[in-house]
Amino acid sequence: MSQDAGATLRAFLEEVWNRHDLAAFARHVDPGVRFHPPRGAPRDFAGYRAMAEGFLAAFPDLHFDIQAIHAAGDVASARLVITGTNLGPFRGRAATGKRARVVGQPQARVAEGRIVEFWQLFDELGMLAQLGHADPALL
Repeated sequence: MSQDAGATLRAFLEEVWNRHDLAAFARHVDPGVRFHPPRGAPRDFAGYRAMAEGFLAAFPDLHFDIQAIHAAGDVASARLVITGTNLGPFRGRAATGKRARVVGQPQARVAEGRIVEFWQLFDELGMLAQLGHADPALL
């Protein structure tokens, strides 16, 4: 089972985030998914997909360098280095043209080959500081 969870998470990260294939979202994510963002209320399938669309529009060269994937049972997590250049509006702010590089750690629970629950942690403050939207002294 753990190999399947790890393979599902890897395929999702590669296809949706690295190839920017939003059609792959429905192949890897269950319609009943619960997405747990770092802050705010959990999102459903449509909310999670909209968040992905927004990130890919704001960072058209977004790339997840998968450093490692660990799986146990029906849960898999990854260690990522995330890079991208802010070339589109992001969270209500104009594009900066600046490149950001941060670390991230997504975790997914998988059932029947699809992600049914997803948690995403990444250095959001570090990203905002690199884009010029947060005081670097806060780091």
